[in-house]
Amino acid sequence: MKKAILNFLAIMLAAVGLAQTVTFTDTVYHFSFEYPDTWSETRRTDDNLRVVLQSPDGDYTLMAYGLFLEDAYYDIEKLSSQDTLMFPDLGAVSEEDISTVIPWVGQYLEWVLEGAGEIIDIQKRYGPNEEGYYAKAYFAVDEHYAYILLVYSPQDDFGVAGPVFDSFEKEAGWLTKLENDSSWAYKKRSLIAVLFSVAVFIFLSGLAYSGRGFKKWQRRRKALLRHRNSLPAGETPDHRWKYAYRRSMRMMMLYVLLFLCIGIPTIIVYSSSWIFWVAVQAFFLLGYFGYTVVVKD
Repeated sequence: MKKAILNFLAIMLAAVGLAQTVTFTDTVYHFSFEYPDTWSETRRTDDNLRVVLQSPDGDYTLMAYGLFLEDAYYDIEKLSSQDTLMFPDLGAVSEEDISTVIPWVGQYLEWVLEGAGEIIDIQKRYGPNEEGYYAKAYFAVDEHYAYILLVYSPQDDFGVAGPVFDSFEKEAGWLTKLENDSSWAYKKRSLIAVLFSVAVFIFLSGLAYSGRGFKKWQRRRKALLRHRNSLPAGETPDHRWKYAYRRSMRMMMLYVLLFLCIGIPTIIVYSSSWIFWVAVQAFFLLGYFGYTVVVKD
């Protein structure tokens, strides 16, 4: 019984020892993480480098970065691939670990869990740099925000970094994200996307409209010719027929001109892509051979 009590006390003391951490919270970039309470802040800044922490013996130095991209969302793989560009003092990558949402959830319940299969975080280990320091990095993104934790050490042992990385939390709420998405830069990008979509719609509709209009007046011209051919021998069409016939010819030429004005510049600009060649002709033919639904009372 005495031994059991001693074991229980040992476990409790160990748990208390493990729980002795301090939480760093950043309200600008909205993130937090826990670090050993024996570590101390050596610098706290107002730019992307949010805090620098160091262990008592000086063997570990942790730097936390927060980044913000106003007009787009961060791509975590692109961010992690630029590590040596952002931090030239890093050594060569020796190990990379990518954590994702559980794959089978993404396969079977993607309609429930939006974003299943996406990358949660990326961790990298680096060999010694020119000064003999090893490093371990943690990368995470949250829409417009990106986060990087870097731990440097003269020895290749980063067991202490694991709990710090595991405790990392993204704390940008839905209201903050909504405000970010409502920024002018994001609205501008969205407006450009909408205008481009409208332009594509007008472009395709114009091609179909030209094909439909050409067919309409072509039918009218054929009807006029049938009327002329049905007249008795020696009788000629009156002035109204001649006006209607000339008008049908002018309208046919007008729709051909509309097709050329839309199609030719497009083909010239995108001459290297066969898709636009096909699209220009396909939508004209779609309008020409399309059906008109007539509802009768």
